[in-house]
Amino acid sequence: MEKLFSEFLGFVVLLSPLVLLLIWIPLTLWVSIFIGKKFVRESSRYRKPVIATVFVFMMILPLVDELVGRIYFNHLCDTQAGVKIYKTIELPAEYWDENGRPRFYKRGVTDFQDLYLSVYDTGAYSEVFHIDNAGFKYIEKQTNFTLGEVKNFRYWGGVRNNLSINNSATRCDVPLDLVDKIFVSK
Repeated sequence: MEKLFSEFLGFVVLLSPLVLLLIWIPLTLWVSIFIGKKFVRESSRYRKPVIATVFVFMMILPLVDELVGRIYFNHLCDTQAGVKIYKTIELPAEYWDENGRPRFYKRGVTDFQDLYLSVYDTGAYSEVFHIDNAGFKYIEKQTNFTLGEVKNFRYWGGVRNNLSINNSATRCDVPLDLVDKIFVSK
């Protein structure tokens, strides 16, 4: 019985966007006809185009935050996202393997954390459009000087943010390899 109930709940969750759509379409049609009848004379040739325009406008209304949010996210990716290096640190050959990759860096941690600190720069950037920061900085601890930073953004979507079962963000296409740009071989 519990399995049947669980499967029923899964079915309900999957159908909920369809149910909302089945409610939204008749409501939109009713409002469109109401506005057409209320504000346009019956004999006017503009009555049907007004009803159609109101209907189309109301149908796309729930998607406006998705469209505008995506445009704003793409603008942020094009204008603000990227890698900036302010200072490089030269390291001797023993810090590098035979392929030129750093030996001192494993899974986001450097061997000299006492000298340099990786700080995540996250948080809401635009709550209206569900965009947040997804960057980080590398800081020299002694001087508190930022050696380099990655500025990145994540877009969580508009309507799909609330209706989707699989809610995942879209990131800007920014390379995240900051360490091998800051620390260079002598």
